[in-house]
Order: sequence, then C-alpha cells, then structure tokens
Amino acid sequence: MNWLWVLVGCMVLAAAVSVFIAGRRRDVDADVDAEQRADLSMQLREEQVQVHKTREQLADVRTHTEVVRDTKTLTVPVTREEFVVEKDGAEVARIPLREEQVDVVTRMVPLNEVSVHEQAWTEDLEIETLVRKEVARVETSGEAEVREVP
Repeated sequence: MNWLWVLVGCMVLAAAVSVFIAGRRRDVDADVDAEQRADLSMQLREEQVQVHKTREQLADVRTHTEVVRDTKTLTVPVTREEFVVEKDGAEVARIPLREEQVDVVTRMVPLNEVSVHEQAWTEDLEIETLVRKEVARVETSGEAEVREVP
C-alpha cells in the first residue's frame, strides 16, 4: 500500500510542473485526473533571433570642376634694337628702332585625370541581443523528497 501513495505523490508533483518565461510562468493544468498526470508532457520553447536590414541614405555626392585662379611670374628676355650715335668714342644719342612686344596667351592643357566611382564593401558587425528560453521547473509541496538521477 505504501508504494501506491508514492505513485500518487509523483502524479501530484507532475501536475504542479511550471514553466518560467522571462519572469512569467506557464502552469500545467492541475485539473487532469490521476491517470493522465503520470503521462504529462510539456512543449518547451525558445526565442530565435532574426535580423532585418534597411538601407539608410547617409549623404549625396555631386562632382564638378572648379577653376582656381593663381598668379604666375615669368622672366621673359626681350630684345631691343637701337640706333646709337657716337662722337669721338662717346655716345651722343640713342634712337629706338625695334623692340619685342610680349603677348601673353593662356590655354588649357590636360594635367591629370581624376576617377570617381561608387564602391560597396561589407563588414561584419557583431550585435548582441537577449533571447528567452523556457526551462521546466518542478515545484513540490509538503514533505516530498526530490532525488536527482545522474
């Protein structure tokens, strides 16, 4: 008769099994009859992580050239021709005949080439998140002794 009370005690304990989910508790129905309590089972669940990505516009890029003005100083040799009048080895007069005129012209020439393009690259970003998982807990009442089986 003693083993019958142990069996009934185990069935009562099985009906009191509770599952905890992040501080909330899901209890197994205690209103089942004694025969059903011996074969009680529970589905345990856990959260799975799903990652969603969205593209965000960070900047707009516009390319163009800009003309920058700078002053350049050059030394240009200029030739002058003069008619020189001398009397007794001494210069008496100078008469300009011709001289070179300096005409400055600028023109654009290729300097170098600048390449602009869009490039995408991928980096691995580590993200941590907290996930919840259900674990089975057995609660006892009275003087029930729970022995763990290795």
